[in-house]
Amino acid sequence: MTGGKRRAEFLQTYIDHNQQIQKDGGAVERVGIQGHFQASLIPVPEIWRILDQSGEFGLPLEITEFDIDSRDEDTRA
Repeated sequence: MTGGKRRAEFLQTYIDHNQQIQKDGGAVERVGIQGHFQASLIPVPEIWRILDQSGEFGLPLEITEFDIDSRDEDTRA
């Protein structure tokens, strides 16, 4: 999960990889999500959309990293 222009591409690649692993019989126990943001934050409804799309695997979601690199305290809050 990023705020960059390639967010949709990265998410689809991640989903495709997970689907292929499951199709090939690999064990997937949960979906890990990282969020690294700088100047380009994304709105909360977009975050929910990404989480909903990631939840389509029917597996627990785990946010392993979430940070906002900004000097603005309100933005970080």
